[in-house]
Amino acid sequence: MIWHPASHWKSKIPTHLHTWLFDSTSLTLRLQTHCQQQFFVEVIEEKWEQPQAAEQQALHLTHAPPARIRHVYLHCREQTWVFARTVIPQHTLTGKYRCLETLGTQPLGEVLFSFHALQRTEIEATCLSSEELLYQLASVDLQPKPLKLWARRSIFYLPEDKPLLVHEVFLPNMTEWLETRFMG
Repeated sequence: MIWHPASHWKSKIPTHLHTWLFDSTSLTLRLQTHCQQQFFVEVIEEKWEQPQAAEQQALHLTHAPPARIRHVYLHCREQTWVFARTVIPQHTLTGKYRCLETLGTQPLGEVLFSFHALQRTEIEATCLSSEELLYQLASVDLQPKPLKLWARRSIFYLPEDKPLLVHEVFLPNMTEWLETRFMG
């Protein structure tokens, strides 16, 4: 899969999708605002495992030890809207950032955007197809399986140069809502 910045996708995807994919504010906060009291995080799994080669490359990890991998669904109004995969290198989970290892159902975005010196790389997006791991992880519970899924990723740098990689996959319930809202 190849990730591209917003400029690559500008004329290739609908504006309503583009604005959500490339919004640099907190997706968690944006969903909480839209969903009001009907937003929640469902933890699928949190474990230590070797990051994928592309994830290691994005994080500039060489001979990396296992990282903390977190998979969650973000729900809005009892519908699953977003699948998120977060890769947190072992060296990021030290000192005051150890709390990232035990978030439970607390949204990661709430924690990340509370750090004032937080830096974020440019958001990149891709269109996932069924042979890609991120598509497979995100679509486990989807029936019927969509032909494609839109995803975005960026690296957050916490103070002290502590990186973590966040992937967010927009699921059909969300993209259908965006289309309906835009068309209606």
